[in-house]
Amino acid sequence: MSNMEFLKANFVNTTTQMSVSTGGTSTVSNLFNRFTSKKFGSGDASDATTTTIQIDFVSTQTVDRIILQNHNFKSFTIYKGGATASVITIQNALTATTAWTTNSATSHYLIFDSATALTQINIDISTTIDTNEEKQLGEVWITANQFTFDRNPSARNYTPAVNRKEFPVSMSDGGTDLYIVQDNFMADIRMKFISSTEHTSLRTIYDLDNHFVFTPEPTGTAWNNEIFAVNWIGKFDLQWTKDFKGTGFNQRIKMREISK
Repeated sequence: MSNMEFLKANFVNTTTQMSVSTGGTSTVSNLFNRFTSKKFGSGDASDATTTTIQIDFVSTQTVDRIILQNHNFKSFTIYKGGATASVITIQNALTATTAWTTNSATSHYLIFDSATALTQINIDISTTIDTNEEKQLGEVWITANQFTFDRNPSARNYTPAVNRKEFPVSMSDGGTDLYIVQDNFMADIRMKFISSTEHTSLRTIYDLDNHFVFTPEPTGTAWNNEIFAVNWIGKFDLQWTKDFKGTGFNQRIKMREISK
């Protein structure tokens, strides 16, 4: 199991960043709405047509993570700077670079060998896993790592859950109707003996006063598709684990998913 990661907020956050070669412009907002079942659709259904999704950044971004969720791409390429030859070297993956010819996975967590300063990312989709389908993609995250845990918390000290916003209504016959608004991710992490370096890095994230992205099991192969935009709720612990400061710090991290 890979160590948990905190990433920067998604650099993809507005439709004005994106253009599509074959249509489907009315669905590009689905690429960053965090509802993976609501997909971008290319507007065509032919493996003879290549669809290009172009994503531009207002300013240069340092990128070392690209995540694709819930797609149907068989042959596709991700490249940088508008140059089709500028594929990206990735690590811990089934391919060495961001170019696939016979892909069968429907989600990808791509980890760069080194951070790259980018102003543009392109995704060229040639064929689909099932022949001649409309090219579809649930979510795209372009971001950068902020923090990787030196060690993961134990099972008892990592408590993820689904927090459901719901309204149960008592009916006249004694039954109950349930109106479900939204399911949201939540998790608490408790750590002991974290190093001063980790403690300082976590404080930097806490002091951003902004949401970040949490991936419990980041891996370049057989990724479990779990990624969440969260806020750090509540306090930042300054307590030493033992009387001697050199033994490290305690830390509790309360994460709650941001509004969709």
